[in-house]
Amino acid sequence: MEELKEIHEGQQYAQIFTGSTHSLVWTVQRVFQDGVNIPHAFMINQEDPFSTKTIACSVLADHKLFHPIRRSHINGW
Repeated sequence: MEELKEIHEGQQYAQIFTGSTHSLVWTVQRVFQDGVNIPHAFMINQEDPFSTKTIACSVLADHKLFHPIRRSHINGW
């Protein structure tokens, strides 16, 4: 699967759990810089919209933890 170059609002990622066939799908709601200019993504769990997380965008790039889900080529990702 082609790696995404940038993290954008609306992108979806599957969170990978070692030793499990289950994964969670997260949607990026917004991307922002923290106080030391490290990009972070605020994400919402697709199974439970009340479950959210904020993580560094570099974590999303780690394919041991997350895999990008391609929904549409219309949006350019």
